[in-house]
Amino acid sequence: MRHDSRQKLSPTTVSLHWIVALTVAGLWPLGYYMAHTRTYSLWPVHQSTGTVLLLVVLARVAWRYANGWPQPVGDYSQTERILAKVVHWTLLLSLLIMPITGLVSGYAGGYDITVFGWQLIPDNPNHAIVPLDAIHKLRVNPRSEVLHDDLQVVHRVVARILLAAVMLHVLGALKHHLIDKDGTLRRMLGSSV
Repeated sequence: MRHDSRQKLSPTTVSLHWIVALTVAGLWPLGYYMAHTRTYSLWPVHQSTGTVLLLVVLARVAWRYANGWPQPVGDYSQTERILAKVVHWTLLLSLLIMPITGLVSGYAGGYDITVFGWQLIPDNPNHAIVPLDAIHKLRVNPRSEVLHDDLQVVHRVVARILLAAVMLHVLGALKHHLIDKDGTLRRMLGSSV
């Protein structure tokens, strides 16, 4: 991969970064709330947004592969450079793993895969005879209950890893801005430094 030696990030780089950042800022608390309150009526929004996020992250990965990583604005210690790489790779991998495990888990659980009302894969309904007053209790037949349960665990664990990586990323950006005063944050916002 090539390294980008410019001191201004391309509009595509900046846009992809902030689209992903703002989407995760909404998806993470939505997923947390949904899981802890069992408010599964929010599932279609979470699933749809996560699916679109996967497409944006794949575009970001392709862009990063084609254009390389931006060069640091300043000269940093070896430890700081390694930590930055670990955090960036953790973010990237987590952002790929999260939507993939969510989608495959839903599929394995027998649920449909929809994107804002457009059904990609139908659910696997349980055709048991259910009294009309209990129709809301009609469940789906899992395609693989073990895979569903295992991927739910992976999804939750990676969510925590993603949150930690985001926090480190934000702290790093604040350190660059408030302590180093090196322009890294301004560059992430699209300015030349």
